[in-house]
Formats: sequence, structure tokens, C-alpha cells
Amino acid sequence: MTRPGEVQVGRRAPANGALRGPSPRQDRWLHTTESGLILPQKIVDRARVLAGEAMITLKLPVSLQIVFRVLIEHGLKRGGDRALLASVASEATAIHQRRRSRADRTPAERR
Repeated sequence: MTRPGEVQVGRRAPANGALRGPSPRQDRWLHTTESGLILPQKIVDRARVLAGEAMITLKLPVSLQIVFRVLIEHGLKRGGDRALLASVASEATAIHQRRRSRADRTPAERR
């Protein structure tokens, strides 16, 4: 469920439940898992700007999926970086506090 100011990024399965097999161009991604992300609008906007700059520079189509995939890969390569771990800890703490405050409210307050 997205909140105001957030956007769900990802692909949904076709309505009929049929999944297409990978095309020859997707050989690199044969062993993939689809995942949906809920991101703040600011992050999606920044990723769109990056995709636009890459399209102009490379003169190739660049999707948000490509941008997020590259950003995730580069972030994971920095796995031992203290700044990255601090950022993950900060985000996890903020989400935990948000969920906790929501759970502490009475059902009447939640409406």
C-alpha cells in the first residue's frame, strides 16, 4: 500500500496469469525474481532524471528498471561501506518507528 507522495515501481503479472518466457535478449536475467518497490516520489523523480541523462549521453533507451538495477548493484558492491550501512540502519529505524506508532494507535485513531 502506498502512502501519499510514494510511488509503486514494478511490474505486475499479466491478468490471465500467463507468464512469458525470456526473450533471447534477456539471457543475462534468466534467474530473476520480480519485486515491487514502494519509493518516495523524490527518489523516482531523481531516477527519471538519471535515466534521461543516460539516454541523451548514450543515445539508447534507458528505463527506470535499468537505472534501479544499476543503482542496486553498485550499492551492493559497497556492502562493507560504513556510510551505506548507516543509511540502511537509518531507513530501517524510521520504518520501524512509523509502524510502531501506527500499531500503538487505537482503531478509532487509525481511521
